[in-house]
Amino acid sequence: MLLEIRQFGNSAGITIPKTMLLSAHLAIGDKVEARNVINGIILEPAKPRKKYKIKDLLVLCTNENMVLSSEDKEWLNAKSVGQELLDE
Repeated sequence: MLLEIRQFGNSAGITIPKTMLLSAHLAIGDKVEARNVINGIILEPAKPRKKYKIKDLLVLCTNENMVLSSEDKEWLNAKSVGQELLDE
């Protein structure tokens, strides 16, 4: 299908026919990812970002995966260089 690129303020855009939106399972207001490829642009439905709750993340913290590396320990023991405040 031939679509025309048009001026929209300081940007450019195209009008996507409703039948094409429906066949791509898209609707007005949906987010799409745009990526450059050789000689073109591909638009794909954006993957929804998962929303996490702190309690669900804390369940994943085990003694095995909470081992501090030497770099972690060095960072934790480093002297403050700004105006950081620690709640104690």
